[in-house]
Amino acid sequence: MKKNLVVIGYGGMGGWHVNYAQKSDVVNLLGIYDIKEERAALARENGIHAYSSLEEILNDDRVDLVTIATPNDVHKEIAVKALQSGKNVICEKP
Repeated sequence: MKKNLVVIGYGGMGGWHVNYAQKSDVVNLLGIYDIKEERAALARENGIHAYSSLEEILNDDRVDLVTIATPNDVHKEIAVKALQSGKNVICEKP
């Protein structure tokens, strides 16, 4: 059974994670979240759901897993919130 994934951060690395998630046989990409509206708009143009906030992701019971692809200085805050909400987390340089 595939796990439902959201990628947080849709810049260079976030786009890389999205690309591989879309091809995966173990995860289902539910969407992305980025604080920059132009990146959220780009995701929507690419047929990817763009969450409007981190809280929306954390309150979505369908989300099993988040990948954090944001600048390093904000990894910890996002990872802690996601873990506290019961999500599994993938994060480089936490």
